[in-house]
Amino acid sequence: FPRQNPGTYKSSKIPVSKCPVPCYNIFAIIKKNPYGGIFMLPNDPVMLLSYINLKLRDFYPSLDALCEDLDIDREELTEKLAAINYRYDEGTNRFA
Repeated sequence: FPRQNPGTYKSSKIPVSKCPVPCYNIFAIIKKNPYGGIFMLPNDPVMLLSYINLKLRDFYPSLDALCEDLDIDREELTEKLAAINYRYDEGTNRFA
């Protein structure tokens, strides 16, 4: 695939802001990663759910530990996922 210029749609010179198809930014930059680079969380609630449940399953014993380590506001996170009818279950350590 040819390399695309940043800020253009496909290989044309159309700016993303004038893209004929909705071009959503699915990531929201949250903070700088202490290990270098940028740490990002998905902005889309369904992708956020998948990402958070993966992290809880594979790396963190609780939501509090995840929020503390990643410097995420627990209340804001639970509100975003509550908007799509998911609640944190401490017994299974996941949003269900």
